[in-house]
Amino acid sequence: MSGLNIDSSDFVDRLKSTDRWQRSAVTAAELQLDDNAGDARLVVVVGPRARHIAELVKAMTTSCAVPIVSAESLPIFAQSGSWVFVTRSDEKTAEVVRRCAKRGIPLTTLGLSQDAIDQHLEVVGAAIVATTLLSRVGLVEDVSESLPDALHELREGVEELEARAVAAAAEVAQTIPVICGSGVRGATIAGRMKRSLNLFAKIPAFASSLEDVVSAEAAGWGQHGDITRQIISAWFIRQSLESAQADSQFKQLDEIYPEIVSGIHTVSASSAGGVIEVLELVLLVDLIAAHVALRSTVDPGFAPILDSLSE
Repeated sequence: MSGLNIDSSDFVDRLKSTDRWQRSAVTAAELQLDDNAGDARLVVVVGPRARHIAELVKAMTTSCAVPIVSAESLPIFAQSGSWVFVTRSDEKTAEVVRRCAKRGIPLTTLGLSQDAIDQHLEVVGAAIVATTLLSRVGLVEDVSESLPDALHELREGVEELEARAVAAAAEVAQTIPVICGSGVRGATIAGRMKRSLNLFAKIPAFASSLEDVVSAEAAGWGQHGDITRQIISAWFIRQSLESAQADSQFKQLDEIYPEIVSGIHTVSASSAGGVIEVLELVLLVDLIAAHVALRSTVDPGFAPILDSLSE
């Protein structure tokens, strides 16, 4: 897939614009909530990309009063006392809407589109909507003040962020990135970077949590070092919620991995904590992936193989 599709020539500019996230925040502030939403003891995100949205919501918050889970269809344990977020409205989710009405479950539709790449971009806005709504009723920490400040800060620093992304994209080069992050926030961003590289740059990439690496994956590098040093690059997502143990484990990996990978690279945010850190990391890894695509003259906004796979 060589040559840029004319419809994707402004893809990076689309990524850099935080207006889409601002619109999501405004939408969430204006939505009317069900009277019973604040009494929810369980939050369920249902539909395409539900897991990714739920992960981002949990990554954006440091305190949550209720469990947040995801499912492809409405689980039987979602009853009165739950709050359901449907990722999009179509014939597949119509049954979810019907069952929620029958069970008396508050329901909010997040409005993802059909296209795979559009969905990937829209999950961030959907997570902003869900997080804002949950914070309005006290189920997660209040983001009403931190979110506008975060979006303003991102707008002001987006050019510097892109410069970092361009430099990182050059390091990806012809390697296969293996990405690792600790805790909910780190693992969520690692997964985001992997999917962005798959979708935008059309390259293989793999993500795991630090917990998986230190309990099993690190042992898997015991053989084939001559091969992996030529094709594998390691990418560590560092973030402010890391424990002292995680910091120590990353330092140990810094010593071990030079023998088995072509290079070790760190991805971190300049702003620590809360929504701003998550959004900056999302934007950074998305821009890295887009610039990897552009360096290879690959269309970052076009993934037709997924159309047939989703049918």
